[in-house]
Amino acid sequence: MADIKLNPDEIMEKLEPVGDAVAKVSKAVGEKAREGQKMIEEKAREAGKAVGEKAEDGRRNIESKAKEAGKAAGEKAKEVGKTAGDKARAAGKTAGDLAVEAGRNAGVKAKENHEKVQAKAKQAGREGTSAVTPIIYVQYGEREFNCDELVERAKADYREKNKGGVLSCKLYVKPEENAVYYVISGKEGKIEL
Repeated sequence: MADIKLNPDEIMEKLEPVGDAVAKVSKAVGEKAREGQKMIEEKAREAGKAVGEKAEDGRRNIESKAKEAGKAAGEKAKEVGKTAGDKARAAGKTAGDLAVEAGRNAGVKAKENHEKVQAKAKQAGREGTSAVTPIIYVQYGEREFNCDELVERAKADYREKNKGGVLSCKLYVKPEENAVYYVISGKEGKIEL
């Protein structure tokens, strides 16, 4: 491969379409993840409601059995049934809350997995079409850096320090400072070359 030397403006010009494409993909992934999370939360609410209804049915059943047991024993059974029903209702509410939280966690995990799959698919696409898609290197002194790897490292650093998806990505490569400065989704950061 012939050595291609680019100045910082040329590098930025080459990286800007990549950043735009990454932003579009990230936005689409974020939207799908939010849709999935909403769907999971709704299903969790429905499940919690169903558990609460079953608990209420159980409470009613216990109350009716207590009435059949007789006056003296019936009063005691009714009290026990009411207490058990309250506990069952509370358990149903707790189960619903847990289901909603589990749904949220599953949505977040699905989004992370989706981002990982997207990154792997993007890398596989790069490798499969390397004749069409340029692979850009920055050479400085005796050192050489792959720009795609710098983008991925910057995004990984951003994800370690911030919540949320990557909506935009700009890199500023400063070989003389042995650093790459980035602005990802409006947050600034720095990684070493």
